[in-house]
Amino acid sequence: MKFTLYWLDGTRRVVEGKTIEAACTKAGYGAGAIKALDFYANGDTDDYVWNAKTHAWDPKKTPMEGNNE
Repeated sequence: MKFTLYWLDGTRRVVEGKTIEAACTKAGYGAGAIKALDFYANGDTDDYVWNAKTHAWDPKKTPMEGNNE
């Protein structure tokens, strides 16, 4: 199973494993890394965009909602 990690520094990474814990371990992340992780999503997602002004992940808007600018 794939998981997308969204980090507090604005980076995104996809990891694979049977569980989120196994995927993080397989990718080389230890227990201390959880402090730098904002959240994760199931699957290989790109549903959020990093907002450099607020230092937060914002949901991407649909074409009907307009751009995220």
